[in-house]
Amino acid sequence: ASWHRFEAGKYGRAGLRGSMVCHQTAFRELFEQNQTHEDLKVRRLSKDLLRPVQWSGLWTFVTASGVGPTNNPAEQALRQAVLLRRKSGGTRSTIGMAALATLLSVVETCRRQARSALDYFEAVIRSQRLAQPPPSLVPA
Repeated sequence: ASWHRFEAGKYGRAGLRGSMVCHQTAFRELFEQNQTHEDLKVRRLSKDLLRPVQWSGLWTFVTASGVGPTNNPAEQALRQAVLLRRKSGGTRSTIGMAALATLLSVVETCRRQARSALDYFEAVIRSQRLAQPPPSLVPA
């Protein structure tokens, strides 16, 4: 709710930081309590998340511009690759995995740049035939 209020412009970064203090405190207490949990995995995870580098990473969205509180964009970017792997049964070699990863990366990059992946691949093939360097995917 705090993040949504921040995104809606109801308060600024300082307001977001202030509203998150109670959440940070509650999570820290939970992780500290779970260090004596009966499940070894829960204990290890709790200990790991309290390490300074992990702890600060959990709250990056509070202080850093352009960072959201979830990994939804990354999950959505991977969704098509996961569905393709499920339908096709995946690849059978390391070379096949690398080729598929490269192709999917190019397609996703083109999608994010609102470019046609088909046009990009056509330009790559044309440049290859003309012994020229391939077109860049880095935005100008």
